[in-house]
Parts: sequence; structure tokens; C-alpha cells
Amino acid sequence: DEMLALVISKVTGTKTTAPTQEFRLNLILLCTTGCFAGDYFLLNLLYCACLAVKSVVPMVASEDFQFPTDAFYTKLEASVGALCLSAGAVEKPTLLTAFV
Repeated sequence: DEMLALVISKVTGTKTTAPTQEFRLNLILLCTTGCFAGDYFLLNLLYCACLAVKSVVPMVASEDFQFPTDAFYTKLEASVGALCLSAGAVEKPTLLTAFV
């Protein structure tokens, strides 16, 4: 199963500062077997990157999850253009490698 969980948390002030009404977008990235090989998963990850997610918390969610290799990153950067095109985003080869 491929999953992304986008968490929206309200940022408030501290005891010495006034509360603010800003919102932070945080991503809990549930890493399952083959998740980074799926276009749907990568497309949603791309949307998160375009939303200016403030932090990414990766969580390994399956015992046989394999961490990405250098070859994977090279292939991802080569294919990100097509994903950006389908998402209507500006093409930037390293856009997803910052998240993965």
C-alpha cells in the first residue's frame, strides 16, 4: 500500500510572543515496499513539494522496505520532468530527491 499523510498543524505563539494564525504543512511519509516506484505515490509527493511542506517525517511501514540507492535517485531525477508536466508544476530535477 502506498500512503502519504499530510498533517496540518496550527502554529501558535509562546508565552513571550503573541499567538499567530499561521499554519504549517507537515508530511508523514509512510515508506512501504516499492512505494517510490509508483507514479501515483511520486505524483502525490510532488504535490506536497509544491505545497511547500515544512517538514517530512519518514516512517518505515513494512519490514521489507528497501531504502533508495544512488541509482534510484539518478533515475528519479531523470523522470521528474514527466511528473512535473502531469502535475502542472515547474520542472526541477531535484524537486523530489529533497523529499525521498
